[in-house]
Amino acid sequence: FQKSQPSIIPEMVDLKERIKQHYDLASPYYQDLWGEHIHHGLWQTGTETKEQAQTILMKELSSRGQIFQGAKILDVGCGVGGGSIFLTKTFGAECTAITISSTQVQMATENAKKNDAPTIKFLEMDAENISLVDQNETFDFVWIVEAMSHFPNKDIFLSHANRLLKPGGKILIADWFRQANLTSAEEELYVKPIEEGMLLPRLNSLFEYFSNLDKSGFQVVFTEDHSKSCSKTWDISLSLVSNPSLWKLALSQGRDFIKFLESFKAMRGAYGNHFRYCFIVAEKVTSSQQS
Repeated sequence: FQKSQPSIIPEMVDLKERIKQHYDLASPYYQDLWGEHIHHGLWQTGTETKEQAQTILMKELSSRGQIFQGAKILDVGCGVGGGSIFLTKTFGAECTAITISSTQVQMATENAKKNDAPTIKFLEMDAENISLVDQNETFDFVWIVEAMSHFPNKDIFLSHANRLLKPGGKILIADWFRQANLTSAEEELYVKPIEEGMLLPRLNSLFEYFSNLDKSGFQVVFTEDHSKSCSKTWDISLSLVSNPSLWKLALSQGRDFIKFLESFKAMRGAYGNHFRYCFIVAEKVTSSQQS
């Protein structure tokens, strides 16, 4: 399944470089605050610790995607390695993990060794330009948690994901989305501060992801809204980002980092009404399904 590649405009190249610089600088601080899983938690009873809630989110996503023992998995936007470590230790998975940040590659490699998962391959790589040593290598699953929203051109990434998946392979997505049909005033008040602070291109709706997936040769087989069960993440985040050391770092680094910390308040205010958190599982469409 092949489509022509859209061109990448200069502003998007600049955004990628800002994202890389941000995570190269900030990842050690995020790990100190959040641990090895730099993503939402999913609360089932409301009494879980943030670490327990983050593990529940991964368990739920892997269950919805029907990950099986010994699966080959490409972890895209792997952060400091927490997802790949979980998948390796839970499923005996063979994981290859990519991130745009060289700092995250180093931290993830160290975390994997500490957690007795040294076989994971961590690579510094742009998700919109995936090129593996074995050009014929394919995977059972692509796992992408809270990274796709950063990609300027999601169709380019999804064309790579489709190419790298085996027939019938699945992409498992957990991400944040704008609510559909917002007014201009709502976008300006609730969405723009999140886009600017979190270094995002235009934040998409769930239905726009469905369209991206369909164009790229995928069929959505499961979706689930976890906005309510994940909302506690932002209560905890507001508390964590009050850490003076983070603000000292932000003031020394300038506009992007300051806006990032300020956007946490905007995120909490928008969450649930103007902003959603969802799972998507989509299967690679085979030639026979297309005909």
